[in-house]
Amino acid sequence: MRLLKQLKNEENGAILILSLMFLMFGSITLVPLLNFTFTQMDATLMYKEKTFELYTCDAAVEDAAYKLIKMASPLDTLEIGDSYTYNTDVINNRTAEVTITKLSLLSGIIGDDEYKVDRPHETWINLGLPPEETTRNEIENWVEYQCQLDFDYQADGNRNIQSIGVFFTPYPGEIFTGPYDEVATPVITFTDLESQEQRVAAGGFSFIYRWQKNKGPVFDSDNRTGSLSFKFRVDDAEWMPDMIFAWATVKEQDISYIANMELTKWIIEAIVDDTSLRTEAIREPDGIDVLSWKLSTN
Repeated sequence: MRLLKQLKNEENGAILILSLMFLMFGSITLVPLLNFTFTQMDATLMYKEKTFELYTCDAAVEDAAYKLIKMASPLDTLEIGDSYTYNTDVINNRTAEVTITKLSLLSGIIGDDEYKVDRPHETWINLGLPPEETTRNEIENWVEYQCQLDFDYQADGNRNIQSIGVFFTPYPGEIFTGPYDEVATPVITFTDLESQEQRVAAGGFSFIYRWQKNKGPVFDSDNRTGSLSFKFRVDDAEWMPDMIFAWATVKEQDISYIANMELTKWIIEAIVDDTSLRTEAIREPDGIDVLSWKLSTN
């Protein structure tokens, strides 16, 4: 009896000690666990909110693209540099603000000091469309094209060429080479050539020849025809030229060009709260060619 009584007395307070130990352990682990759980819930809700904002922006851009295809009013009356802003219907319980801006495709390709967008153009330049594919190497994954421009000047007076260039879409990335294997025939020569450059702009790329001021090739009644051809290579065997714009700028900001595209591009920006989606596009006869796509969110 004394032994049982002694054992019983020695267990006094054990439950309290265990309870305190569990309480201390819980206070150490439970609070961080609850904080983590609530943080995860907040992150999930935020992600869901941003996803709906992105979906709404994407739908708004598609709505604007449809308006561009149809050239719905007032898009058909916009001048270069003008914008049209409207609010969409409710999408995903949200409304997007959409701004459509009309810009010149020549911006970034031809300088304002070379040609003004609102000036008339001449049509005595011709480009073989599409450029001739010379080699396609599927194994090494590249394709080569030859491009030729022909000039046939039948007007009075003369035309002093300042620059010649060709613009291609789509832009293949930093994986194109050229121009090379150039062949120029009278009246076109490389005498007094100031620069030969590649330029990436407006969702495409261009090759540009520039002559020293007032020292470029001259077409007149005695020199009416000429041509310029060159090759270039794209390190993507699947690449094919889509839209092409070839031009020759001449003295006094005149230009002769040929293109299978409109010389305007459209900026579409959709905003929902602090999420925005911005795209550059060019109208085609049967749709929209997207040049760039940029998402911004906070």
